[in-house]
Amino acid sequence: MGITIQQLSVFLENREGRLDEVLSVLAGNDINIVALSLADTSEYGMLRMIVSDPNKGKAVLKENGITSMLTDVVALRVPHETGSLSRAMHQIVEGDVNIEYMYANKYVCVGILIIFMEHKKSRILD
Repeated sequence: MGITIQQLSVFLENREGRLDEVLSVLAGNDINIVALSLADTSEYGMLRMIVSDPNKGKAVLKENGITSMLTDVVALRVPHETGSLSRAMHQIVEGDVNIEYMYANKYVCVGILIIFMEHKKSRILD
């Protein structure tokens, strides 16, 4: 049902141009961003991305003085139809999994959920 993939995360100072700097480094090194989530507070933001080459992305960010980290997350395909997200969440809840955060992306006619959870070894990977 789901697969484990790596997410590239960057803490961003909440200042003008910082997001552009990160995205420019990735683009300049042929790293494609497949999905992303950006959450902010008054002082910083957390940029979470699924990219075409997570290890290369982390390395090129480091070369440019940008601290990042890789995290295992679960990618879950969900049909692009009414109720499919609800059905997927029901299966996750039945697996006694606590979702810490989640974001989504649409790929053609299928939705892709990116999920970080406490119990990664659960039924949703079956």
